[in-house]
This record gives sequence, structure tokens and C-alpha cells, in this order.
Amino acid sequence: MKPTILVMEDEKIIRMYLEKALAGSFVVVMKANGAEGLEWLEEGNIPSAVITDLNMPVIDGFGFLEKVRASENYKDLPVVVLSAMESTEEKTRCFSLGATEYLSKPLNISILISSIERLIASKI
Repeated sequence: MKPTILVMEDEKIIRMYLEKALAGSFVVVMKANGAEGLEWLEEGNIPSAVITDLNMPVIDGFGFLEKVRASENYKDLPVVVLSAMESTEEKTRCFSLGATEYLSKPLNISILISSIERLIASKI
């Protein structure tokens, strides 16, 4: 059975690209923002890993990280941040909030897949 990955991205074209690119290796659950992702988690779903954009409406990637890491149920969930922002400050903030991995856009999909597979394998 394929591992389930929760992906949060507000740009539809990027959501479609990620869903198509990841579907061969994972069961992909797509959400448009952090609020939708948190709602899905709160319904009792526990993915193998999460991929989140930083800049999203409602709850952004930073807010998502804060809420997930504050929860006893999800504090150890691998979270990969995808962002066009490459500043050291943004990366440092993500890691201080509990991001497991930080990858920059434009994205190399093979690096993303190998990162997710490595994070999932390290949880076992």
C-alpha cells in the first residue's frame, strides 16, 4: 500500500502538477491552504508526511507548522516546506517552527520524492 501524503498549495496549477507527479509513489491528498489541511487532520487522518507551501490564504505554512507541532497527535509528523522564498530568515523560521525539510521552488520533483521517501523510512 502506498503511503499517504497531505499536500497544501494554494496555486491550482502547482497542486495539479504535484498531484500528478507524486501519484505514482504516494496516495496524494490535496488541500488549498493550511486550514483545509488542519481540518483534514482533525478528522482523524494521519498521513505519512506533509508537504506545505508557505504563502497561502487563511492559514499559511508558518501557522500550519505552529498548530501541528503544538498537537500531541502530529508533533512528529514529517513536514516538507516548499517555498519560492530562499532567505536564510525564512528557512530559519521554518526549522524553528518544526519543519523537517525545506525545498525551494522551482521544484525538482525527484528531489522532493526522494526526500519524502527518506523521511518516511526514518520514521519506521
